[in-house]
Amino acid sequence: MDAGTRILTYLNRLGNWHVRGGHPVPAIQVVLDILFLLLLSSTVLFIFQDVRRTWNSRELRGDVTIPGPLITRVRIPPYIDLPSVQLKQVSVPMMCYVGFVLGLVSGAMGIGGGVLFMPVLLYGFGLSARNAAGTGILLLLVTVIAGTFEQAQHGYVSLKLAMTILMGSSVGSQLGALTTHYLPNRYLRLILMLLIFVVIGMIGWNLVHLGER
Repeated sequence: MDAGTRILTYLNRLGNWHVRGGHPVPAIQVVLDILFLLLLSSTVLFIFQDVRRTWNSRELRGDVTIPGPLITRVRIPPYIDLPSVQLKQVSVPMMCYVGFVLGLVSGAMGIGGGVLFMPVLLYGFGLSARNAAGTGILLLLVTVIAGTFEQAQHGYVSLKLAMTILMGSSVGSQLGALTTHYLPNRYLRLILMLLIFVVIGMIGWNLVHLGER
């Protein structure tokens, strides 16, 4: 998280760029928008391929925990068992490296659970959709606390905006948690994909119109 914040500070020092001959635009906005598009597009493509492959099948992946490639292919000792999510012999160094990358991207781009944590937990570790949702919320809580403190020290936090949005999101998160108990996994993945796709459209629209205002 700290490394991501340092990258954000560096990008903020790049000044303004002229995009398509329009008004000067902060370089950090252009860079982050492009990174957002690349990351989100790859996430949507991966989820879409998985949903299409398993839509009419009886595959249980996502409904129950089935160890993913980060568990079965990465064999770096020491190991730890995670009985609460039905995983055994999980590499501790691998989890630390994955956590570093997630924290780096979260700190630099402000991305939280849905975009980063859920795909990694679902497809990398192989957790069920419900275990991934619960674990992702805990990861988001910890990274948000650390990231908010780090970003606030650099003056990047708008407390009034955050508190206003929090009033609505606190209610929405409760409804979302209840939804995971009733919707099948394939529908949960489809909803995640559609939400990310909407965000891609918004960022793409913003990029196209940079420099016009």
